[in-house]
Amino acid sequence: LKGWWRQSDVFSTPTPDTLYVSFGDLVVGKCIGSQPPPASGCIQSVGKSPDLLGLSLVVKVLTPKSDTVGSMQVTVRDRIKGVTKESRVPFVYFRPPQVAEVDPNKATLTGKTSASDGKTIGITLRDFPKLTSAGEFTIKFADVVCGVLDKSCGITEVKSLHRNGQLLLFLRIKLPPRTEPGDVTVSIEPLGQPEFNVQFPLSYYLPLPVVREAKWCRSCHGEASCIVMGKCGDGESPLESMVPSSGGGKMVVVIENPPLGLSFGQQTQTMVSLALGTSNFASFRKGAFGSAEIVAVEFEIPPLASPR
Repeated sequence: LKGWWRQSDVFSTPTPDTLYVSFGDLVVGKCIGSQPPPASGCIQSVGKSPDLLGLSLVVKVLTPKSDTVGSMQVTVRDRIKGVTKESRVPFVYFRPPQVAEVDPNKATLTGKTSASDGKTIGITLRDFPKLTSAGEFTIKFADVVCGVLDKSCGITEVKSLHRNGQLLLFLRIKLPPRTEPGDVTVSIEPLGQPEFNVQFPLSYYLPLPVVREAKWCRSCHGEASCIVMGKCGDGESPLESMVPSSGGGKMVVVIENPPLGLSFGQQTQTMVSLALGTSNFASFRKGAFGSAEIVAVEFEIPPLASPR
C-alpha cells in the first residue's frame, strides 16, 4: 500500500497486533508462532518499503478460506500519530478452472483428428472466465504459440454451454502439425489472467499406412507422370489393383499416411520396395507426387515367371 507514511513517520512502526485487516466482514488476526494458520487466515508480517510518495506499507497475510466466489473489499487500517489511515483494495475469490472434457484427445502428426471437420479438437472448461472471442486467449501446444508465430493452429469456435445446471465454456481448436509422435502439453490461458491457466495432455500418433490405390500401365507418358488425365502412355486406362500374368510395365501406388521419411523427392531405390507375391520384387522408379499425408510412388514391374 503506497504512500502510507511521510518520511517523518519512519519510527511509527505498525505490528500485526495493532494493524486492522479484514476480508469483507471477516477480521484477520495475527499468526501465532508455528501453529497451523486458522481457516480465517492471519497476518504474518508487517513492514515498510520506500517509494516515490513516502513509505509503503507491506502486509503479508495468509488468505482466509471462503465458500463464496466473487469480489470483496480488503480493508487495512492503522493509527499513525493519532490519525487513522485506511486503504481498501479489491480482492477476488475464484474456483480453480478445470478441463471437463477433451474430444477427441489425439491427432496424427499432420494434425488430423476424428472430429467432423477432421482437423480440430473440442475442449469443455469448467469455472473458466466467460470469454467470447479467440483474441482473448493464449493457446500453446508445447512451445508453439498459436496465432502468433504459428498460424497453423488456433481457436475456431467459442461458445457457452449449459450442462447439468452448470455454465461451461466450449472451445474448438485447430491443431498444429508435429514432427514426432508422443504427448504434448496444451495450455489455455485468458490474456493477463495467469491464475486461470489450464493444461492437459494431447497425444500425437503416427497412423498406419494405407494403400489407397494401385494402378498398372504398360507404358507411361514420360518422366513427369505415368498416368495423365486417367490414361497411360499408350492411351489405355490403367488396370486397378491388377498386374498381367506376364508382368512388365509400371505400377503407381498411392499411400495415405506414409511412413516417416517417405516423402516426395527423398526416396532412393533402397528405401522403397514393392513385393509381388513372395519372390518377385518391383524396383523403385520415382516419386510421382507427395506430401506429409499422401504420396504416390512408381515401380518397374519385372517379368513374371508364372501368374500371381
